[in-house]
Amino acid sequence: MNEKVVAEFLTRWQACLLQGHLKDAGIQARLHGTSAGEAFAMGGGITDGYSIRVPAEQQEQALRIIAELRDDSRQPWQCGRCDEINEGSFDICWACGGQQKKPVPEGNQGSSESPINPDSTRLEDDDGNPYRPPC
Repeated sequence: MNEKVVAEFLTRWQACLLQGHLKDAGIQARLHGTSAGEAFAMGGGITDGYSIRVPAEQQEQALRIIAELRDDSRQPWQCGRCDEINEGSFDICWACGGQQKKPVPEGNQGSSESPINPDSTRLEDDDGNPYRPPC
């Protein structure tokens, strides 16, 4: 099989993270390499770290996915479950694990103001249970 290296890393966890993203996209990504500590423990010495290799016919698709993952220009988004505003680099909501559903409303990007009214102590559908999550 003709494989191409699409990324190189010094740590195994970074390589495994990318490998998982590529596999989720249907790309046959293979992890190759070893860390300096592992190489030393096995009696070896110099190592180049880890590389992710993919079949040559999937290289272009893999490189597009890697570029998208490294793109820092993604806009903030609002969770469809709890309405929390998340950084553009997040794929799921940091607060509740919900999926991205809504773009951030105009004028609310980078705002430090809370969308919760501090004068309101009860939710409209409050059933009196203090342990019920708000979403």
